[in-house]
Amino acid sequence: GFSMKTFAADFETYYDNDVSIKNLGVARYVRETEHYMVSLYSDDFAWVGRPEDAPWHLLKDERVVAHNMSFELAVFAELRRRGLPIPFFGEAHCSANMAAFLQYPRDLAGASQEILGIELEKATRNFMKGKKFSDLSADDKMRVARYALLDAKACYGIWQKEQEKWPAHERAVSDHTIQMCAEGVQIDREAVAAAEQKLKRALFDCEQLIPWANELDAKGKDLPVTSPKQLAEHCRRANIPPPSSTAVSSEEFDQWAEEYADRAPFVAAVQNWRSLNRLLTVVEAFRDRHIQGVMPYSLKYCGAQHTGRFSGDSGWNAQNLPKKPLEGVDARGFIIPRDGCKFIISDYSAIETRVLAW
Repeated sequence: GFSMKTFAADFETYYDNDVSIKNLGVARYVRETEHYMVSLYSDDFAWVGRPEDAPWHLLKDERVVAHNMSFELAVFAELRRRGLPIPFFGEAHCSANMAAFLQYPRDLAGASQEILGIELEKATRNFMKGKKFSDLSADDKMRVARYALLDAKACYGIWQKEQEKWPAHERAVSDHTIQMCAEGVQIDREAVAAAEQKLKRALFDCEQLIPWANELDAKGKDLPVTSPKQLAEHCRRANIPPPSSTAVSSEEFDQWAEEYADRAPFVAAVQNWRSLNRLLTVVEAFRDRHIQGVMPYSLKYCGAQHTGRFSGDSGWNAQNLPKKPLEGVDARGFIIPRDGCKFIISDYSAIETRVLAW
C-alpha cells in the first residue's frame, strides 16, 4: 500500500502597515505581496530558500501540513498562477486548526511551547516588517532562513506528535472550511459602489451637525470626528456628562447617547456617524477584497476555544455582517448567488435548545 510522506511547509512574505492581511484579506494580500522564502521539513529532509528554487516535485500526492493552511494554500495557488510548477498534494492539513481543536494555543509559538516544550523566537518576524529580503545583509538573510526553517520544523513536530488525537471528521470540517473560504462568495459590485457613495454622503451630512468636525487642531490637522477630547469639551459646554466609554462597539455609549440626544444635537450626530462609519468599513472591505467579483474570506475553525464554534478572521467576519440596513444599505444583500445558483435558508430552528438537549 502507498503511504504518504508528511512535509511541513511555511512561507515568508513581505508585510507592512498597508500590505497586510488585516487590510487586504488573505486572497488580495497574497496576490500583491512578495513571497521571498519557503521552508519545507520532513523526518529526513529540510529545505529553505526562494520559492522559485524549491524542490516542489517532492510534494506531489504527499501530505502537506502548515500552521495556518488557509494562508499557505492561498500562497500555493498564487504561485501556481504565477507559473511555478507546484504539484497538487494528496492531503493538506492545518496544524493550527488541530492545535485549537485539542485546546492548545492556536499560534505556532504558543502551540510549540505547550506541545513540544520548544520556545520559538518571533523577533525575526517583527524585524522583517517593511523590509525587503533582497536588501538584507548576508547575516540577516541567514537569520531569516534559520527562523523560517525552525517554524516548519515546529509545525512538523506538532503534527506528528498530536495528529492521531484529531478525529477524521474534524479534519474534514477543517479542510472543508479552508476550501469554502478560499472559493469565496459572489458579490454585487454595483450595489457595493452605490452603497459607498450613499454612506459617504450620509457621513458628510452628519458632520455638518458636529461642531468640531471641520475644525483644525493646533498642528493644522482636521480634528477627528471621534475625538473623545472634543466630545468631552462640547459636553461640558452643553452641561451634560461625557460618555464613560467611546469604544467602537460600546453599549454604554449608545445608552449615553439615547439619554442626552435631545439636550445637544451633536450627541445623536456622533452616534449616527459612528454607525455609518462602521458600516462603511464593511462596504470598503467588500470593495477592496474581491477578485473579479468573487470575495474569498477567512473563518477560524474552533475560533472560540471552549465551544469550538467558528469565529471571524483577518478583519472581516463573514458570519456577523450587520443585520439591520442603515440608510438603505444592506450589507448582507451584497452577497449574491453565482450564475445558475440560488440561495436557500438552511438553518435549524431553535438550534441552541436542540444542541443543548443533544
